[in-house]
Amino acid sequence: MVNGLDKLEQRLKSLIEGSALRLFSDDTPDHRLAERLIDALHAELHTLPDGSVQAPHMFALNVNPGYVQEIRDNQTLLDRLGAALAQVASDNAITFEAAPSITVFPDGSVPDGA
Repeated sequence: MVNGLDKLEQRLKSLIEGSALRLFSDDTPDHRLAERLIDALHAELHTLPDGSVQAPHMFALNVNPGYVQEIRDNQTLLDRLGAALAQVASDNAITFEAAPSITVFPDGSVPDGA
């Protein structure tokens, strides 16, 4: 028997190739960023005492230091990534404590172009 979280996981996986990521062209860096954020959302879901499912609202995007400013300056990209998270949440009755926010951090361990 498949429990509720297993069903949710299956739906989230299908959304990775569904409506939330249609905001991005396949196999682009933006698409891959959205996939990783959706994976992070999924990994941190928790069920509240009333049975509702909540996701974190703060997301850290660790990128190669050479790309930090470029991403921080690209508000359109950050808005689209936030929209992908909101779409996944909306489609799956997931709530956030507050509006999702994405903060970009430099990370020297992230390879150039990754």
